[in-house]
Amino acid sequence: MDLNDSPGSGSIPMPAADSNFRVVSPVSSSETYQVMQCDGSFLTRTEEMLNTWFVSDGSFDYSKTTGSTENVWGPPGSKPVLPWSSRETGVEGLHFRKIEINL
Repeated sequence: MDLNDSPGSGSIPMPAADSNFRVVSPVSSSETYQVMQCDGSFLTRTEEMLNTWFVSDGSFDYSKTTGSTENVWGPPGSKPVLPWSSRETGVEGLHFRKIEINL
């Protein structure tokens, strides 16, 4: 799932066996920010992206992953599938991507 070309167009064929999914986002999507320490100095931090996974059928190993960590999806029976992934930055807000898959 590549967020560089979001939104995607069309649909993709879904594999019949367990498959690895991961979110790939532009390098520029993680921003840096300053955190004030107790002594008044500042520490620079970089956002850690949190992906939340949703699917209409089948199952993912994890409901949430960080960065571009892979998430194994197990296929359902012969129903339509709509996997979703949302990305929370903690600073900028929430981004999501929907992909329609035909079995």
